[in-house]
Amino acid sequence: MKKKIRTIFYWLSYGFRNSKRFFFFSVLGLLIQVCFNFFDILLLKLVLDNLLQGKFGKILFFVGIFMIITLTLQFLLNQIINKIIPIEKIKLQKGLLMCIYEKSLTRSLKSLDDMREYSDFYFVLNQSVTNVLNLYDNVILILQQLLTMISLIGLVIVYDLYILIIAVICVCILSYLNYCLSKEYYNANVKMAEVERDLDYIHRVMYLKEYAKELRIYNLFLKLKKRFNYQYQEKVKVQEDTGKKQTRLKTMQHFVQISFQGIVILLLSFKTISKKIAISDFVVLFNSILEIENQLDAMIQLIPRIFENELYLEKIDEFLYEKEAMIYGKGKADIDKIVLKDVCFKYTTAHLEILHDINMKVERGKKIAIIGKNGAGKSTLAKILCGLYTPDSGEISESQSSLLANSSVVFQDFCIYSMSIFDNICIEESGKRSSDEIKVWEALEMVGLADKIRQMPKKLETIIDSEYDEAGVLLSGGELQKIAIARALLKKASILVLDEPSGAFDVFSQNEFYHIFDEISKDKIVIFITHKLSYLKCMDNIYVIDDGCIVEEGTHDELLRSQGLYKKMYLAEGEHK
Repeated sequence: MKKKIRTIFYWLSYGFRNSKRFFFFSVLGLLIQVCFNFFDILLLKLVLDNLLQGKFGKILFFVGIFMIITLTLQFLLNQIINKIIPIEKIKLQKGLLMCIYEKSLTRSLKSLDDMREYSDFYFVLNQSVTNVLNLYDNVILILQQLLTMISLIGLVIVYDLYILIIAVICVCILSYLNYCLSKEYYNANVKMAEVERDLDYIHRVMYLKEYAKELRIYNLFLKLKKRFNYQYQEKVKVQEDTGKKQTRLKTMQHFVQISFQGIVILLLSFKTISKKIAISDFVVLFNSILEIENQLDAMIQLIPRIFENELYLEKIDEFLYEKEAMIYGKGKADIDKIVLKDVCFKYTTAHLEILHDINMKVERGKKIAIIGKNGAGKSTLAKILCGLYTPDSGEISESQSSLLANSSVVFQDFCIYSMSIFDNICIEESGKRSSDEIKVWEALEMVGLADKIRQMPKKLETIIDSEYDEAGVLLSGGELQKIAIARALLKKASILVLDEPSGAFDVFSQNEFYHIFDEISKDKIVIFITHKLSYLKCMDNIYVIDDGCIVEEGTHDELLRSQGLYKKMYLAEGEHK
């Protein structure tokens, strides 16, 4: 319980630090709401007393004063609820999401390959903002209900203490039932999150453009439909199981509430018949007690919700305060060589090793190629060399932060973003736009895309893809790959990793790329991954990987003479030309 309360107070302090205005105006709004509840009871008492005495003039006076005060406070409350609070919530949402985005970049890339860890990340990303803001709203509502009850309890105590004792007993029972109910809600949501993740994937496949062609050619929807139906069956099972428990708890709640109302009516009726209280006091007391009960009922439903929020917030805390696996900006400014000694790697504890006892040395000014069959571990090794993965065992001469800071990579599955051509290429801007544009144009010239972009009306400001901008252009796969290469060239990095960098190129573009290869790899550690062995004659050293191990090493000519796997692959490639 201490941990739960500590978590709740931490997030309350987080919100207060980031938006004092939100809490100030929220408290002001709840005080106005409390005044409304008290004024309603007070006005009813005044009207009934004067009505029984036939004093219509006083009734008119009290109603007029009440209307003026109420309208003034309501105007202020509307400003708070509809303008100030929503703006402050947007600011809180922005700050929290940015915090999560930044933290996500420090998580190991390996964690995204672990299904459980990825599910937790998905959960945090989709539930964090909602539950933090819900916590703030629920705490404010509880304060409002508490203050309302205190004002009404003071009125009830004057007339009868026993009714208040009965109300407290009722609240304790209802609180326990609500606690049980909130646990059921949480457990159901956790189970549903796993199902929703899979359904969300199916949803994305159905609307993302890159899947549209194969969905139609291969009729893949039939397989997705089976998966879709299965997951909805799972949703039904979860709901059935949760629904039975929730129905039982809700029925017990309603029994307690109805019993409480019956006892209160009987007690007040007895006092009125015995002439211990007036009829107006009966009405006021009964309304006050019902209002106390309503506020108590709302409060005991909110308290478990706060603890339900806390269960979500614990996951968010685990995510935000997990030890950083990837540290940026603390490595060397430059790297001259990378040495790997007995490096082993596997994606999760359940998987077999992908790489076994890797020993290699790469140096600045040298062009290194890594080749092998599909699934041999080439791309995994490249990710270790640029700092995206850390070995499970063995040694690497440079820290992960140094490798990350000094690496520029063109992945086989490179990404292009729905932004301008300039923003896709120039990631780290110097602050001088004209200087940055010159560098971008130089990179585009190098990859052979400058002439086409100059013909576009907006040139470097042209948006790639039309997902968020109707004026966006659609480029071919080869042209997009050139954008990715230009981005890699623009980063000042001593390590250049090229994973099938010309895979989407036509024959002419491939030849153009390999003509400029020496220039773009000048004075860098170059790691080249490809299946096209005919391009490896210019490499200083070639590592051949098979089943996660380096089985051969040498230049193109040396490996051909060795009569090993490299020669077999080279001859097999020649047969298909």
